[in-house]
Amino acid sequence: MSTRRLAKLDFAPDRLAADLIAAESFTFNGAYSEFVLGEWRSCMLWNASGDVGEAHLSSGDQAAKLTAYGTAMPYLRSVIERSFRLDRLRFGRLARMAPGTVLVPHCDYLELGEGLVRLHVPLTTSRACLNAESDLVFHMATGEIWYLDARRIHSAASTWDRARIHLILDFASGSRPEELLRIDCAPAERPADALVALPPLTPAEEASLLALGDVIDRFNHRDILAILVRKAFTHGMSLRSVFTRLTEIGMRSGDPDLIETLERQRHYFTVARG
Repeated sequence: MSTRRLAKLDFAPDRLAADLIAAESFTFNGAYSEFVLGEWRSCMLWNASGDVGEAHLSSGDQAAKLTAYGTAMPYLRSVIERSFRLDRLRFGRLARMAPGTVLVPHCDYLELGEGLVRLHVPLTTSRACLNAESDLVFHMATGEIWYLDARRIHSAASTWDRARIHLILDFASGSRPEELLRIDCAPAERPADALVALPPLTPAEEASLLALGDVIDRFNHRDILAILVRKAFTHGMSLRSVFTRLTEIGMRSGDPDLIETLERQRHYFTVARG
């Protein structure tokens, strides 16, 4: 299965805004900060224990429990309850991405075995907020329900001047994404208006990136990774090639410890969490 749009929710703007104002008092935690170049934080609306402090996903087939944060957003909770199969829901989060943030390209669920099925619903966004899967860059519009195949390498970026807020729902494995909705689905699609066409890197741009090998070191390699990820959202380069280019840049440093660090990093984000 691959990433695609499934349906669209028609939110009542005033009622959704009231819930998002309530969420401003929530503690958004920094779980999974190693995946973030900038600031991306989340808070649990549903999880395995019902405790807002339980911030990480886990395996298990127990039904999700509503947290105090979920209770404090009555309108959003009612939309979720009538639109999705809550008996299959395992985790529900709000994820807030700050301006200028990008996510390290990664594959999810590597530590969970079989994994989960993930749906995204943007609540506050703009065309300056983008997602990517492999070599595909796209925009999810407000209220759209997207299936994101989080087992594939993916990332996100925001150049918006406000915080992007997504509802992220993780369901038990074994279901087709369309079966997790209690509302009608449009034909699953990657709509043309959501896709972003990007130019390829020029030879001069390629050379400029490789020249970062003259300055990369153990203190700044994540800054250089951030530059490469941002290039993936402005030019036609795949997410996996981000790590290939980072390795090439690291090789130019001649520092074996740095090269080993970069390889461990690539392995952690895309192969296994060990």
